[in-house]
Amino acid sequence: CPNLFAPIRCCCASACIPLSSKPRLFSVCLSISSTCVCSSFRPQILVLTGLPSDRPDLTWFAQCMTKDVAMMICGNVLEGDEIHFQNKQLQREQNNKWLSNNKIKAFHRVVVYPDLRQGALALMQSTGLGKLRPNVLLLGYKSDWLDCLGKPEVENYVNVIHDAFDLSYAVGLLRLPGKGFYRERKGAGTDNNGLEDDSVGKRLALSNQVESFESIPKAVVQYRSDSGQVKVLTVPEPGLLVSSNEQIDTSRTASPAKPGEPSPAMRRSQARRSQARHNAVDTESLFCKDKRMTGTIDVWWLHDDGGLTILLPHLLSLSSQWRGCKLRVFTHGSSQKITSERLRMTTLLHKFRIEFSSVEVVPDMNHLPTADSIEKTDHLPGWDEARQNDNSKQKLLRQIRRGELIRQHSSNAALVVVTLPVARKKECSPNMYMSWLEALSANHVVPVLLVRGNQSNVITFYS
Repeated sequence: CPNLFAPIRCCCASACIPLSSKPRLFSVCLSISSTCVCSSFRPQILVLTGLPSDRPDLTWFAQCMTKDVAMMICGNVLEGDEIHFQNKQLQREQNNKWLSNNKIKAFHRVVVYPDLRQGALALMQSTGLGKLRPNVLLLGYKSDWLDCLGKPEVENYVNVIHDAFDLSYAVGLLRLPGKGFYRERKGAGTDNNGLEDDSVGKRLALSNQVESFESIPKAVVQYRSDSGQVKVLTVPEPGLLVSSNEQIDTSRTASPAKPGEPSPAMRRSQARRSQARHNAVDTESLFCKDKRMTGTIDVWWLHDDGGLTILLPHLLSLSSQWRGCKLRVFTHGSSQKITSERLRMTTLLHKFRIEFSSVEVVPDMNHLPTADSIEKTDHLPGWDEARQNDNSKQKLLRQIRRGELIRQHSSNAALVVVTLPVARKKECSPNMYMSWLEALSANHVVPVLLVRGNQSNVITFYS
């Protein structure tokens, strides 16, 4: 997009740097110091959207934090082999057009790898230039993980989070109320970037448009017209001449569809619907520019992660969509020191120059959850491991209790931001970790953002 090289503010620069051309951008990236000052930190987000038009809520949410000032990159991992290279350029063009139509300043990056973990790892290591590199990985919560037990999808999803922390990325998981990010469409399958999707049908529609014509025997004939210009004709089959600048009617020439595959007419219909969706301006998403959020942003700041858990909601509250939302900060503390804990947190937020409406100290966070909450999570596979290990059981009960308190105090909020729990790779299985996240974020009627910094300070105050 040409407007991506308009003046922007870099996270390490104190003044607005005009980036009027690609060579200028390259020189600025090389001239910036490799050390980022926390007082000028700005999140530069790599968001695994897949096709941005298929996950508009996730795309818009990332745009609310970057506000067309910081860098935003939409990553798409195509799982498969070289056959998907036929779709790569077409998807890039379609999604750049969708981003441009919706006035979202972001790059779009497509990679082809055998699985999600390898593709996400490649994106995290190779995306960006110099200091214009992502420092936050944002992805959607995998709502269908219980349907993928025994498959590599769950392990790959959890390993993407571990790899992001190993590469010094901060991580954010966005979960919306309901099943997932996709609008209901017929023929939903499973997408490679997280949630349920009809990407299988889309890819067939995109690739078969090319394959149906390329599989036909054809010849190229050149001739000179009356005006003296040389024209090229393509002969798909004997007796049928089609000009190279005309659209080919594949219904006449394509071979019959195999059993279980869409017919040529169905492929063309799917392709038209996909193209219309890419060209449309999105006005239905929860976080699009036309929406104005009301209520509060409840921040459950449970662990010190460098300050990102409180910085991201603060930046959200400064955007036009969330400007009417005030921050409420929740933290845990002792029942005997509620007043002193509230005063300490209030003083700290004032030093950070973060505006908030109230600070709430929750003293009973380490209590056991109610029997009803435990019963609602009895279907989670993490209980199989928890019943054999007391330490794992205590950790799972802790997440259940926190989710219970969040539903109790933040059911009327516009957004809930919670510190993302981190597990050790060798001590916590993928099923147990996903059980933690499910117990913490399930059954909420508002969007939940699970976020964790990389232990680097991103906010500071003057003493």
